[in-house]
Amino acid sequence: MNQKAAYDIEHMISTSKIQHELWPLEEIDPKAAKFPCCLVWTPLPVVSWLAPFIGHVGICREDGVILDFSGSNLINVDEFAFGSAARYIHLDRTKCCFPPNLAGHTCNIGYRHSEYGSAITWDDALQLSRRNYEHRTYNLFTCNSYSFAANCLNRLCYDGSMGWNMINVAALMLFKGNWINSMSVIRSFLPFMLVVCLGVMLVGWPFLIGLFSFSLLLLCWFVLGTYCFKSFLKKRKGRKDCHMLKRHSMILRSFSAGAIIQNQDQVARKEIVWNLEEEIAKVFEKGMDLGCEFNGRKKELREMMDMRDDKKDNRFRELVRWLVSNYKATRS
Repeated sequence: MNQKAAYDIEHMISTSKIQHELWPLEEIDPKAAKFPCCLVWTPLPVVSWLAPFIGHVGICREDGVILDFSGSNLINVDEFAFGSAARYIHLDRTKCCFPPNLAGHTCNIGYRHSEYGSAITWDDALQLSRRNYEHRTYNLFTCNSYSFAANCLNRLCYDGSMGWNMINVAALMLFKGNWINSMSVIRSFLPFMLVVCLGVMLVGWPFLIGLFSFSLLLLCWFVLGTYCFKSFLKKRKGRKDCHMLKRHSMILRSFSAGAIIQNQDQVARKEIVWNLEEEIAKVFEKGMDLGCEFNGRKKELREMMDMRDDKKDNRFRELVRWLVSNYKATRS
């Protein structure tokens, strides 16, 4: 009983602290395309004409700017692809987990959250996901705008869950999304109604059966791809990207074993260390997409730290120690 009371008091203190630290948000302004901390949706050309429940999704920063994944290695910033937003849903930041350290998780799955890659602010989570998806290939069926939004929500551990994916993000928008205005409804459903009317006039009622079958097959594909083939697709992508990881490994070994140890010019040493930091960041950003383990990477980083014999530049050692201790947190 006392433990429960202590937990309730601690939870209330933690919640009030989070609410105090959150930046106040501006009002939603559809005319200026500003939707602070919202998911936004717009219909897709052609695809939404046949299946109106499918569209394009973006997630917004705290200042209302929309981020959306609309093509391979492409994240749009403040330029929502496929037209202006038609629907939106506001997300409550108090339902997110922003841990300042490993012991500061407000969710019940702190270890999983840290392993996946947590963030300390809303915008920080979106930035991490943006860096991740800047290295991904767009695919309408397996890696799309819904995947990007789900990745952001998982980093936020929104509503205490890390099970966000294409299906439940789409369901959240479908059942809880708000229409911006009546013109948004017309813009979303008018092409579909015209296609249905034209199809019935030219083909007859079998057209409706075919359209229903198409929508059902499309829905089944998304469900199977999300829940059944997810691990297979990740492993396949991991094998494809391992060559890039090996190339960066050679660069890291070259930096650590050669120039950093031998170069005595302090200015040049700092520049080399900065380059090393950038290369390590690239490796770990790429590693987010890999399905392979990082035991070899962990061992290599420790060897790099042993090879470093100059104790004057502590930045390099701190960088390597941080990467060694947090390499699991960079995997998604």
